Amino acid sequence: MTMYQTPLEVVNTLRDHIVSSSTFCNREEFLETLENVQNNLSNDGNTSIDNCHVIRCINLEGFDGVGKTTLANKLAQNPGFSLLPTLPDSIRPFRAYFDAQNEYVRRSYYSLCNIVASHKLASSSHTTVWVLDRYWPSTIAYQLAHQDNLDLASIENPLPWPNHLVRPSYVVYLYLNEDKRRGRIAQRHSQEPMDPEEQQLASDNTFRERLDAIYRRVENIHSIDADATTDEMAETILQGFENS
Repeated sequence: MTMYQTPLEVVNTLRDHIVSSSTFCNREEFLETLENVQNNLSNDGNTSIDNCHVIRCINLEGFDGVGKTTLANKLAQNPGFSLLPTLPDSIRPFRAYFDAQNEYVRRSYYSLCNIVASHKLASSSHTTVWVLDRYWPSTIAYQLAHQDNLDLASIENPLPWPNHLVRPSYVVYLYLNEDKRRGRIAQRHSQEPMDPEEQQLASDNTFRERLDAIYRRVENIHSIDADATTDEMAETILQGFENS
């Protein structure tokens, strides 16, 4: 059985961490953000929502370099579609700090982003089709893949969504031949170094294969080869979305 942090556990983990940290800047600003999230959870009764709460939106997942952001922008150009940032403005400035922390604290930060995005999805107009560039599947995939002693057989298949998050109606896992993906990453980072997680993806075959396998286990995820044009992928995804 895969265990997920509850929303309150996420909030408390991050609060305890930053209160005890001697290097965290803008502590009061982040504490205010956590308080707002906790208030939203209390007001919504959203510490546990119906696992059947599905929102008509498209969630793009996959490794860096497969074309998620370009594709998300393309899809968002359709009438009635719009991008939903899964790194909210109130939380984004703290990303660099949390990326440098231990894996548990780091994933708690991304879990917080998921909670905020879920609240936005649940409270927004259902006439808008939201497009998400990463959401919960990336958080759980990286969390589990970083466990070196992980036995894939111990992970539920399919991997169920947590009850405290609304679910997108169409979730896509974009995959790409590793040589081609590395070529794209090399072009992107020609002027700047790769972050540690991308370095691990490029150098650690076992980690990369484990991450790929976990993504593919996510409940109701659709795998699509990203070795195609953006227009071709957008057409394939829109057809799948309309039929979902």
